[in-house]
Amino acid sequence: MAERDGDQVEMALIVADRFGLSPACLEPLITLCSADWHHAHEGVVSALGTLRSPASVRALQHLADWVPDYLDYDDSRAMGVKAVWALRRTPGPEAEEALWGLLASGSGDVREAAAKGLRSRGVSESEGT
Repeated sequence: MAERDGDQVEMALIVADRFGLSPACLEPLITLCSADWHHAHEGVVSALGTLRSPASVRALQHLADWVPDYLDYDDSRAMGVKAVWALRRTPGPEAEEALWGLLASGSGDVREAAAKGLRSRGVSESEGT
């Protein structure tokens, strides 16, 4: 991260996927969520989804809403949907609140994923109205 080297970020995520993540990786991953100098945001989402930490909720919500320039072509919003699925697996009321927020404000695919995420947590969409 200090060198702002996107290739190194991608390689580190590959190694982490192969050998596992420790909780010590959480803060650097959260920092990478808002960094615009790399193209590995989907890998960051996957890593945060693996860690399932309530501390990552704001970062995941940001990635569910944000479309980096390099993903502007992706009308299906794959990164946003992946971020919603990571939120779905994250315990705690903060994650549920984030899903409600995405249900209200997200794009079509993200909104649909948020609705499914809430249902998977045993929450009815009518409970939020």
